[in-house]
Amino acid sequence: IARSIWRTEGLGGLYRGALLNATLCPLAIGVWFGANEWGLRRVREWWQRPTTLCDEFICGALSGTLGWAINFPADKCKAIVQAGASTSKSDLELLRPHFRHQGMAFLWRGMFATLLRSVPQTGATIVAFSEAKRWIQ
Repeated sequence: IARSIWRTEGLGGLYRGALLNATLCPLAIGVWFGANEWGLRRVREWWQRPTTLCDEFICGALSGTLGWAINFPADKCKAIVQAGASTSKSDLELLRPHFRHQGMAFLWRGMFATLLRSVPQTGATIVAFSEAKRWIQ
């Protein structure tokens, strides 16, 4: 796929949608890890004990789902821009028909399924991150 994109669009084609991703992903990841750390601190304060893997999973899942909710509209736009990479249209030209036919609701359609998927994904990611951090230390 990369070779085909390279031939038809050059280097720019490989980075289509990168600007959309780069503008909002850092915010979502900051919210995810910040909210996770806040949640783990609350658990330690409330129960006066070290956090368990279960605590880390729950805090990671809740905070990660919040991060996905914040990033969902940008991620959806990025996916459409990347899918339309074979055309010579600009990013706005690729998105305009979706907004014209569905309005602003277009940005949120499919969010529930994504948030459901994010629960195990983000919870497991935080547990793996925490375990790797402990192993390195």
